[in-house]
Amino acid sequence: MDKAEGRSALKAVRGGLEALTSAMSYWAERTNQFIEEALRLKEDAPPLGESAAHVFKGGGKRLRPFMALRACEAVGGDAEAALPLACALELLHNFSVIHDDIMDQSEKRRGLPSVHVLWGTPQAILAGDMLFAKVFAVATRGPRLERLPAATVIRALNVLSEAAVDICVGQTMDMQFEARLNVTEEEYLRMIAKKTAALFRASTTIGALLGGGSEAEVERLAEFGEEAGVAFQIADDLLGLMADERELGKPVGSDVKEGKKTLIVIHGLDRASPTQRRSILAALGNGRATSIEVSRAIAALKDLGSLQYAAERASEYVAAAKRALSGLKESPARTQLIQVADFVTSRRF
Repeated sequence: MDKAEGRSALKAVRGGLEALTSAMSYWAERTNQFIEEALRLKEDAPPLGESAAHVFKGGGKRLRPFMALRACEAVGGDAEAALPLACALELLHNFSVIHDDIMDQSEKRRGLPSVHVLWGTPQAILAGDMLFAKVFAVATRGPRLERLPAATVIRALNVLSEAAVDICVGQTMDMQFEARLNVTEEEYLRMIAKKTAALFRASTTIGALLGGGSEAEVERLAEFGEEAGVAFQIADDLLGLMADERELGKPVGSDVKEGKKTLIVIHGLDRASPTQRRSILAALGNGRATSIEVSRAIAALKDLGSLQYAAERASEYVAAAKRALSGLKESPARTQLIQVADFVTSRRF
């Protein structure tokens, strides 16, 4: 490739990323507006509405709704018809965020104090419960959704319900792992397939269903969502150790102090020398670990090649996600889904 071709290729990549960013921003705003209008949180008892709305103030890419909408268009559907269920996916995600923060005793989320920090645990539980209750009210809202076949909508709602169950199963596994040092990579992958990837899979599955996709198209997009979701979580684990704390929105190394058995930790403990193991265990699951102890644990994991290993595994899942889309016809929506797969491992927060 000569210099001119190289500049042309770089320009094309930048143009594609700009288009992706623009599309994500547009649909994030549409998602925010739809949720605000549908929930009418300000009409609820002041502590309830305010605490439930707080979780949305940290912003976010609204990645799961975006994937649902792009999946819908990738099979020739109307994204507007899929918007209610796409927003329901975001509500389900944020319900889990509030409750996860309580269970993990996380004090920050997206740079803001967690709901339970501001309003206390009982109110935070109620805020999460209300968002969960609103999931299915929002999912069935909108005239365009009413024009779709009832059987298709019911199937999509079943996918949404199954994802909610999977999230609970995955979170239970995650908590159980905190008390164990012998968690295997296979167990970790099964856990994140439930806790994280299930909602990504549900997003693209629901989008494909509402878009009128064939069974083959629905399955390809479901596979894409799951593979991308696994990559997302591995990348999230990496960000928890490597990101800029201001961009991450929570303390770097907090997962280590909480005792999370990430792929990085599992790989490191399997290969650590006695000295390296002591450095890791001094911080792992130790809520009182100092910043120096956390830094030493991260340094040991880096020296063991555990961060690099996790990055490579995330890339493998991204590649698998892209392969799942190979059977779909070319379209702007398919192109943006491919770009989303790259985005999940290149993001900085």
